[in-house]
This record gives sequence, C-alpha cells and structure tokens, in this order.
Amino acid sequence: GDSTAKPWAYAASGRALTSALRRRGSDAELEPGPMPGMWNARRRLPPDLAVSVVVSSLGDAAALRACVDGLASAGSTAGSMSGGPGVGIAEVLVASPARPDLETTALLGRLAERRGTRVLEATGPSSDRRSWATGPGRVAQGDLVLFLDSRVVPPPGDWLTAMAEHAMRDGVGPVGARLVSPEGLVRHVGLVLGLRGLPAAPVLEGLPAAAYGYLEAARVTRNWSAVSGACLLIRRELFDELEGFD
Repeated sequence: GDSTAKPWAYAASGRALTSALRRRGSDAELEPGPMPGMWNARRRLPPDLAVSVVVSSLGDAAALRACVDGLASAGSTAGSMSGGPGVGIAEVLVASPARPDLETTALLGRLAERRGTRVLEATGPSSDRRSWATGPGRVAQGDLVLFLDSRVVPPPGDWLTAMAEHAMRDGVGPVGARLVSPEGLVRHVGLVLGLRGLPAAPVLEGLPAAAYGYLEAARVTRNWSAVSGACLLIRRELFDELEGFD
C-alpha cells in the first residue's frame, strides 16, 4: 500500500525508458516527473534556436502589457537537458486591432519602440483570432512561432524551452500548454473533437491546478486531438507549408 516500498521499481522504469530513447536515437535525458514513476524526457535542442512570438491583442491594454512583460523571462538561458542550449525570443510581433482604443494605441506606440518588437495591424475580424494572427505569423523570422493570446500571462521558468523540445521533434506539429486561471483552476490541457457537440472542447476544465485528473492527464505531457490556440508553438517552416491557420 506504500508507493515508496519498492524504490528500485522506479529506478528500473527510468532505465527502461532511457533504453527506449537510446534505441530510437533520441538525444534526451530523463528527469523526474510530477510524482514517483513519472518521467519527463528532456531533449537536446539545436544551438541558437530562435522563437518569434505573435501576440494577438484583443484591445485590453492592461492584459497586453502583462503578457508582453511576462515574455521577458520566457527566453530560458538554462536551456534543455540541464544546461544545454536553450531558446531565445528573437522578436515579438503584436497583432493590433484595426481600431484600438486610446489606451491601447498609446501602449502599442511604446511597444513599437522596444527593440525586437513589431506592431502589425491584423487582418480579418478580431473574433476570428487564429486567422487574425496568420498575417503576422507568416512574416515571423524565428525557427519557431509561438501564438499567444494577450490574456495569457507567461510565468517565469523554462516552459518555452520545454515546448520547443517537443515542437522540434519529427512527427510533431503544434504544441500546446497547460493554462491555469488566476483562480488556480485548469483552463486548458488539451482539446477533444466532438465533445459536448462542439467541433472541439477542452477537457478537465475547472479542475484545481494541483490535481492530476483522470489518468494524470492534467499533469503529464501527452497527445490530444487538438491544442488551444491561446498558447500554440509550431515550426515556422511547417506553418508556412500549411499556409497559416485555416
């Protein structure tokens, strides 16, 4: 009944996973996951990997300011695999609404003066946020493009590096993130198609952030039918190949 009674079983699981990674030719190392018996595979990234961030401004100046300021701590210098090369934010592109209010206009002017920040007028209706961000996404210059809703406040830490490690894998398309509300509740961990009669709907929404959820799905990296566009990372060459968002 005590999960710590056989610590050698956890060590054996780590060795088995390491062996599997080696057989697949993956340049990765294991680190402990959120609970015993769970592991994260941290993969080595190419040096000088650059990310372009496209922030969709929805006209809320305070939210946009918090989002852009939070990005300042997102370019991890610790990097992947315990000190390997990480990722850097090469540029921030702000998709501006066609008719921003006065406060947002003033903020966009200040942001445009920041080094590495471009303010671009988005095309299409602001209600269609994904196609709205396609224009800025297609002029991004980084190896990876992160699409970010301006209401998302990026936390400190190496989350961007962790996302990039998956986005650079062969066979992986878009990579999403777990999003938590200010009240400490899960907003997104993944989307399932057809749920509740919708084209795609979030699962485990409203779960406390510390909870693991069904089969630990709220705390482990896994595949879903789709990921939220509020925080979505993708290789730029793949984004170009797809000709942006549909």
